[in-house]
Amino acid sequence: MNTQTLLSIVADQREELLANDYSELCPRPEESQLDLKSNRAQVVIGVRRCGKSTLCEMFLKQKGIDFAYVNFDDDRMEDMEASDLDHLLEALYMTYGEFKYLFLDEIQNIE
Repeated sequence: MNTQTLLSIVADQREELLANDYSELCPRPEESQLDLKSNRAQVVIGVRRCGKSTLCEMFLKQKGIDFAYVNFDDDRMEDMEASDLDHLLEALYMTYGEFKYLFLDEIQNIE
């Protein structure tokens, strides 16, 4: 998968992310388990469709964190392989600029 294709996908996903409005949702106690000071990856697990992605997105937005986002559940990324991740990272930097945090949604879809 080339950088231009990934750039288009990442830009579309960013627009969707920016359009999300969580103002009417209430905070969840699980948010307190996320630790931005840790040097380790933060992994959120749970049953399907329980709001893991929403929890993470709300947490990052409420903290005012600049983060890059990619959702690997996007049908356009169906053929993506681990060897494409360098191109993806390039597309993320082109779209988001500098960022300290990277939100990888549905990463298990990549072999």
